[in-house]
Amino acid sequence: MKLRFSARARREASRVDERWRANADYRELFVDELDALLERLRRDPSLGAPYEAPLTEPVRRARLPKTDYFVYYTVGPDELFVVSVGSARRGRQPKL
Repeated sequence: MKLRFSARARREASRVDERWRANADYRELFVDELDALLERLRRDPSLGAPYEAPLTEPVRRARLPKTDYFVYYTVGPDELFVVSVGSARRGRQPKL
């Protein structure tokens, strides 16, 4: 299954990665956890929970448990499309 990121998701993931890389003890934690999750989702996209969003395609979200971020994505016939990456601690959900 092909993997694509929206421009927004790419920016968000990059910002989060920069913050984690600033911590010497956990430099690779976010990117390693994100890569592992995306690989699992490519094999079984139904792992994420359905998420209500005003998009035309159904959105799902999956949690990165160690870094406490959500990955919001849609699934096409042969594509996993990451829409957004947001903090689970933020207290509000992203506007998709």
